[in-house]
Amino acid sequence: MSAFTCSNCGFKGQSDDSTFSDTVLCPQCSYLVPLNTDPPLSPKQTASAKNAAETPKSTVRGIVVLALLYTVFLAFLPLAYIYGQTGTPLCLLAFAIYLVIGTVGGFLFLTGMNDPAYLTNWLRLPFKRSTATYAFLPLFVLGLLIAYFTYSP
Repeated sequence: MSAFTCSNCGFKGQSDDSTFSDTVLCPQCSYLVPLNTDPPLSPKQTASAKNAAETPKSTVRGIVVLALLYTVFLAFLPLAYIYGQTGTPLCLLAFAIYLVIGTVGGFLFLTGMNDPAYLTNWLRLPFKRSTATYAFLPLFVLGLLIAYFTYSP
């Protein structure tokens, strides 16, 4: 016999051993209720699970991506300044690089404002609006401005 509590109406009951599924139909409101088939955790297991949940995720990937974007931004700045507005292949290369940096910075800034789970989980960077503003807004604005300066006649 497995005890269950309906999360919809609060009905408390027990299921038969003949139940082959992990869910039971609540007799009061006909809501599918998952059965608790896991054995209860010991106090040591509960404490270790709580500590594991409280440890912050490693932010190495987010810092590496941010550092890479700023490094490319600063490394190609002399190229954009020297060959800007000349129409040479190096001018087009600088334009393309800063256009990509500005677009990526804008994407990360705008999505960071909404704190999407897929981006936070991939970057392993705890996004807050201030983090997105300080980290990615300069890339967005300056990247697109330098791209405009580099290619405009």
